[in-house]
Amino acid sequence: MSAEQPEATPAHADVTSTEAPAVETAADAPADAGAEGAATEPVGNSVAATTEDDPQAAATTDAASAENVPAEATEPTPATDLPAEMSVLELQEYDGGDSMIAKKLPVPVPKSGEVLVRVAFSPVNPSDLSFLLGNYGVKKELPCVPGFEGSGVVVQSGGGLLAWRLKGAPVAFYTDAAHQTGTWAEYVVVRADRCIKLDASWDLEKCSMSVVNPITAQCFMEIIAAKRSKGAIHTAAASALGKVFLTMCATANVELINVVRRSEQVDQIVKLGAKPENCINTSQEGWEAKLAERAEAVGAHVAFDAVGGQLAGAVFRALPSRSTLYVYGSLDASGICDGFPVSDLIFSEKKIEGFWASAYLKHRNIISLLSMTGRVAAQVGRGSFPMEVQLHAPLSLAGRAVTTYKENMSKGKVLFVPGELKPEWQKQVDELQVD
Repeated sequence: MSAEQPEATPAHADVTSTEAPAVETAADAPADAGAEGAATEPVGNSVAATTEDDPQAAATTDAASAENVPAEATEPTPATDLPAEMSVLELQEYDGGDSMIAKKLPVPVPKSGEVLVRVAFSPVNPSDLSFLLGNYGVKKELPCVPGFEGSGVVVQSGGGLLAWRLKGAPVAFYTDAAHQTGTWAEYVVVRADRCIKLDASWDLEKCSMSVVNPITAQCFMEIIAAKRSKGAIHTAAASALGKVFLTMCATANVELINVVRRSEQVDQIVKLGAKPENCINTSQEGWEAKLAERAEAVGAHVAFDAVGGQLAGAVFRALPSRSTLYVYGSLDASGICDGFPVSDLIFSEKKIEGFWASAYLKHRNIISLLSMTGRVAAQVGRGSFPMEVQLHAPLSLAGRAVTTYKENMSKGKVLFVPGELKPEWQKQVDELQVD
């Protein structure tokens, strides 16, 4: 195995700016800013709570220095057409969602620097599954409303220049741990700097999935560039995140080795552009030797593991010298990583690190963060990434919807839809309830 790190290539010099669409975020504002079984998608990554949870400190309210901004921009905007109550999903215990019930709560009122969003779509992500078990990086006081991201329309501003600019706009958004009300609700209060203003032509449904998985994949691309690696290894590669990551790597000319568990998952990712020789099926004999051979051949000096357990150790052993394994999920029921040879750590100078997107992005300045989220949301909204949905669920479906997602994550996302369902969506829900 090579002991040398590969040189940087021009293809990697700008992997963080594969597209530069015109997206209005705070950067554009004037003068201021794991489960086992069938699970195949990583657990444990969201970009919720990336900075200090202080809406007042984060509020962008310096209207005095902005030109052509009306005085009322800094004042809260009343909403006369809102109901007094809203439907939500409320978690009673950290039990995986078994105690989650649909109920009514008062519609929250945004404070300065915040907006009220009428939710259109909100996905179930692996980070949500981890949160429902109480195993995520943040916990809320129970009972609470789960959900970290979504899309919708801003219906009320709590005051502040940025919040005022979002009034009436379609947005993608993600929430703070400080807010008891998550996104699995009809309405949610969100910090204005956690919103991405969307173009009216973009797909609102797809944009509800534009933060947690795509941003994590974009962080992986930055790490690949920083490590000057020509290739990378990714486990749980048939997951929603894996498919987005595969697309990003293809665009940036990065050789991605995709590790999956079943032959049908190989077929899925090959159809999306994965090279057959770079697809490793762990159910086939000799897969570990093939993984090591491909890692050496493509110059993969970084790996991203969503599983843990024995698989994490196998991936680590397959990496060339002076490589780093990033563990960012725990699909393996054991909750541990196993099989790391001490000799590899010492003599081959390999490293193991944990990765959490929240921690990775925590110290990034707000302009840089909003630029990244806006750019990625534009790519999602314009259909640049595969975004599959297996079920559009009303809030009343509650735990059944979460179970459907857990049983087959690689089939696509489950989206909670607080509003009226399309006839074809309702038919699918009716069939699920009959079963």
